[in-house]
Amino acid sequence: MIFLDSDVLIEFLRRREPVTSTLEAWFHAGEELAVTSVNVAEVLRGESQPLKRLAVATRILDGLTQVPFGPKAARRFALLMSRLDRDGRPMPVVDGMVAATVLEAGGRLLTHNERDFRRAGLELL
Repeated sequence: MIFLDSDVLIEFLRRREPVTSTLEAWFHAGEELAVTSVNVAEVLRGESQPLKRLAVATRILDGLTQVPFGPKAARRFALLMSRLDRDGRPMPVVDGMVAATVLEAGGRLLTHNERDFRRAGLELL
């Protein structure tokens, strides 16, 4: 399962290359494309004005597998963030929630924010 981070989703919503063609190729190759509930919230918040953009973003997000930030991810988040804090390498809370959800699901993450997510031990694309 390939998870799409908010930065990638925004590029896709704006039809920017090479993100658009890459995602379309993966989709046609049968890859399961997913998004965390945290990313859904981030993207919809940013797309809420004007409402027409919100409707388009909602339709696109509804076409992806949506994985919630649930109890198991919450526990993984706590352990991950504590470790990073102890190591003096804190991570933004939202990124930690995304990382924990992806790790819990055993997925890979497509993002432009390699610096933060690499520290979390994610497989990045």
